[in-house]
Amino acid sequence: RAEWIARAQQGDPAAREGLLDLLQREESPYWRAALLGMLGPWAAQPEITTVLLRNLDHTNSLVRGAAAHALEAALPTTGVSEALRRRLGDPARSVRVAVAWTLRASLDPASQAGRELRHFLDSNADQPGGQMRKGDYYFARNELETALRHFQKAVAWDPYSPPFHQQLAVMLSALNRPR
Repeated sequence: RAEWIARAQQGDPAAREGLLDLLQREESPYWRAALLGMLGPWAAQPEITTVLLRNLDHTNSLVRGAAAHALEAALPTTGVSEALRRRLGDPARSVRVAVAWTLRASLDPASQAGRELRHFLDSNADQPGGQMRKGDYYFARNELETALRHFQKAVAWDPYSPPFHQQLAVMLSALNRPR
């Protein structure tokens, strides 16, 4: 298991088959969730999309949430958005928030899941990572000026974290601003 996970973390395409094999045999929901998360880079491939969609109906909320997160790359695939939308009413808030995050670009912010997602984002907004997450949310919703303010705040609060600078650079490029 450790070897396949390490290979997946290194971006080895051969890890895909090993992860699928492990997933077929894995009974622990915690390991299932971890393996589903590792399949994210291949989510748009039909076989992987099918596996992830099937796990949206798992009895364990951790597994459903991991499947929802991993499906983000497969959103353009027919049926994925609809399957995720059916999970917006999941009994577990963690799953609703995971689905809402994946659907953030088109989610109604006034819906229950939209309000829960915004509450989650606000609860973490006192940290640089929370500001980056809010920036990602507004960027996905094409609210670029608002996203820019959150990315700038993340960089100001933690000027030594490269991911914050990268997101700020992407945002400035989207706004066609050199700085």
